[in-house]
Amino acid sequence: MHPSRFPVLVSQPFRRPWQSCALPATWCATVWAASRRCEICTLFAIVGMLLAGLAPNAELAILGFAFCGIGISNMVPIAFSAAGNIPGLKPGIAISVVTTMGYSGMLVAPSLIGFVAEHIGFAVVFMALPVLLLVVLLLSNLAHYADETSGGDH
Repeated sequence: MHPSRFPVLVSQPFRRPWQSCALPATWCATVWAASRRCEICTLFAIVGMLLAGLAPNAELAILGFAFCGIGISNMVPIAFSAAGNIPGLKPGIAISVVTTMGYSGMLVAPSLIGFVAEHIGFAVVFMALPVLLLVVLLLSNLAHYADETSGGDH
């Protein structure tokens, strides 16, 4: 496979599960607390990235990106909901901070991943990304704010 085709092959298996997990995520919200969902989703994303990094072939790497997409698809709504319910912080300000961080990640990450991968390889980069997800896992207890019905400075 030519390296220029790799981003196209990776983006679809990542995005499709992300998009298709919206309804199951709604059901999960009725069963588990936000912090538990965040932990489970982060573990899915970590397993997916590790699978992508360790994959001996493109098919397993694509499956890894699908797992990562499933995991991250549910983390995003939890982050927005938690941000809007942080006591003492106006919801509009909190949500704008989360949005800015999200867009910054979408703009910076592909370039940074590509630059680093050019020098040391994609496998190493995909093995290193779960370290960032470990930070999310460690902070997942903060997702309990997503379970609040109202918060912030309303």
